[in-house]
Amino acid sequence: MKKGNLPLEKIKKILIVRPDAIGDMVLTLPCIKAIKDTYPHMSITVLASGYNAKVIEHLDYIDNIIIDWFAKGEVNNWKDVWKYSRFLKKENFDAAVHFYSETPQIWTSVLARIPYHLGDKAKVGLWPVLRKHGVFLKSFDQTKHVIDYNFQLLEPLNVKKPTNLKQVLYPD
Repeated sequence: MKKGNLPLEKIKKILIVRPDAIGDMVLTLPCIKAIKDTYPHMSITVLASGYNAKVIEHLDYIDNIIIDWFAKGEVNNWKDVWKYSRFLKKENFDAAVHFYSETPQIWTSVLARIPYHLGDKAKVGLWPVLRKHGVFLKSFDQTKHVIDYNFQLLEPLNVKKPTNLKQVLYPD
């Protein structure tokens, strides 16, 4: 067991949740690449918006992309949430990293019975989900870049920020 009692040996399939703005997705890419570099055996699926999917579909370190049903406007009631959670459950994810810590996506992933959740546990309503493996981000600290905050969320996975981010963002 590693930090936060996260059983890294059991995590084979991970869901990265980032269905918001394109810039936020771009600032998450070094983290996704670092996860794949650290754990090449892990299958990485990104939950994205349709326009974010176009930005990441060519990246070889992302194994699969799911277009977020909320972003597509396909979730209108609890029945839809239940269908979406059943859809995600069939994927058998072992962990979810919530770079986008919004209530609908997090609780849908909980209903999908994803066992481990990493994210910013600063939101009181998400505390029950993120209390064990989440990280409290002090995002008001303007001396840090968003990429640094994103990497903080990966501490329970023991994923470190690469020293050369330029190489990650702009490979040869």
